[in-house]
Amino acid sequence: MKYIGSKRLISKYILPVMLQHKKNYQWIEPFVGGANIIKNVTGTRLGYDSNKFLISLLKSIRDGWSPPFKITEEIYNDIKKNKKNYNENIVGFAGFLLSFGATFFGSWARGDGRDFFNESLRSIERMRKDLAGVVFNCCDFTEIKLNNKSLIYCDPPYKGTYSYGIKFDHDLFYAWCRGMSKKGHIVYVSEYSMPEDFICVKKVEHITSLARKKSSQRIEKLFLCKT
Repeated sequence: MKYIGSKRLISKYILPVMLQHKKNYQWIEPFVGGANIIKNVTGTRLGYDSNKFLISLLKSIRDGWSPPFKITEEIYNDIKKNKKNYNENIVGFAGFLLSFGATFFGSWARGDGRDFFNESLRSIERMRKDLAGVVFNCCDFTEIKLNNKSLIYCDPPYKGTYSYGIKFDHDLFYAWCRGMSKKGHIVYVSEYSMPEDFICVKKVEHITSLARKKSSQRIEKLFLCKT
């Protein structure tokens, strides 16, 4: 699914690194985003995000839902202005899948006569079966309670890049990762840089639009928390 900062194109490089240590641990994603990583994992999978519209959309896709009407630019703009008048899954579909660059209601996606609505329908149909069995919940990463040993994959807002419209406390996040690691969970993080107690275990060259200015070649890194 389209999502800003998606790991769809690099999942084949970073997933094998993490899965070799998964064992019988459950898979946890505190920042599930477009579900482009979690859909490729087997076993117990829990995906969290603080955006209620995103979580509603992912649950609905998993359960067989499709938009009941075609969303035009006029309807898109009405949803953007009047979110409370629409079901949360409709808001999520329009906000993420029909926005330029997958920025949540940044602006209506247009270009070269493409039909982004039908492209998005085909996209959710392709991923539907891969979401079967995934448990999705809306909450902040600090609210996640884990009773079983878990492999936690974090893809948070990158420091110094697009903020997703929220203020993200990176120092709080680092401390949370360390706490999870001390409890015996395996914690991986995708970022460009991390504190010294996070060990880089994989580098992937990748073209991204998360930089503050324009798309550029960056090196995506996968870190393991060693606290």
